Amino acid sequence: MRQLTVNSKQLGVEEFDVSTVDGLAEASFYTVMATPTILVCDDKGKVVKDWRGETPSLSEITAFLK
Repeated sequence: MRQLTVNSKQLGVEEFDVSTVDGLAEASFYTVMATPTILVCDDKGKVVKDWRGETPSLSEITAFLK
């Protein structure tokens, strides 16, 4: 997991390649049916915001994280 700083917050970022077995398993776990998909999860792994089949702008992401 790599770290990303947004609005002075440290966030963990994980990327998964759905063409691999491990990536496909993660996609299945989160019911990802389209790419690109961005999921924002809480500390327990629960999805609190998602963008599925679309790429949000950076301003959309940062607005949610405020």
